[in-house]
Amino acid sequence: MKFAICNILFNEGGAEQDFAEVCRIIARMGYHGVEIAPHTLDAAFESLSPARHHEYRRSIEDNGMVCVGLHCLLRDGFDLLAMDAETTQRTYDHYHRLADCCAELGGRIMVNGSPRQRMIKDSQTFDEGWELAKTNLINILPHIADRGITLCFEPLGPVETNFINTTAEGLKLVREINHPNCRLHLDVKAMSSESRPIEDSIRSVPLEWLGHFHANDPNMSGPGTGDVEYGPIAAALNDIGWDGWISVEAFNSNGASPEQCAQGSIDYLRRCWPTI
Repeated sequence: MKFAICNILFNEGGAEQDFAEVCRIIARMGYHGVEIAPHTLDAAFESLSPARHHEYRRSIEDNGMVCVGLHCLLRDGFDLLAMDAETTQRTYDHYHRLADCCAELGGRIMVNGSPRQRMIKDSQTFDEGWELAKTNLINILPHIADRGITLCFEPLGPVETNFINTTAEGLKLVREINHPNCRLHLDVKAMSSESRPIEDSIRSVPLEWLGHFHANDPNMSGPGTGDVEYGPIAAALNDIGWDGWISVEAFNSNGASPEQCAQGSIDYLRRCWPTI
């Protein structure tokens, strides 16, 4: 098992911390990798030169870590379920540029969450949105695959989006797409909104379809900061044979500092996986 953390925690409330310093901090804590929200580094991240991306990569690797990949992919102006050709093409181009950036950083995963940029429209039926999502993901996957990236689709709770709210729906989508570079992403916060226990959702996913895993809590902070117990989660992941990344995705520090949240998260995860 490998522990990573999303750098978005260190931009809580719009604060900006030097990325190289963030890498030094989390490496000292024992994290093996960092996952990047592109907008936290630069509002025009995907337009930066390869040289700038390589600077970010050096900051990661000089601290003995690797770039896991990217999350928080889409912003306003992009839409996976767009009904006009212009927005659709702009979204395709954005995915392609992010795949290029991810590869330059040494990353291998892109997490497709972005709840507002995949909403079923009032004029769409769910089935129409489903088929449109499949078509668009199938169309962008060749370039993503060419860059050695796996796109991991993330189910999110109904308070965030009206499209793909459960593990079962997410698994169905990636199975129908049936591309080796498209897999399911699981997120503890999101699975907490399902009717069944989180560990049951995890065990429902065959290992070959799971691409990535986020550790967090419904309070939007790190693992161990809220009501979710991770012992059953660790057991379920071990049962299905998961030995990939456990990546802390905290959007706030729950009253602590980002550094305290990051340290507390990895300490808690180590207690849940005591053999690591």
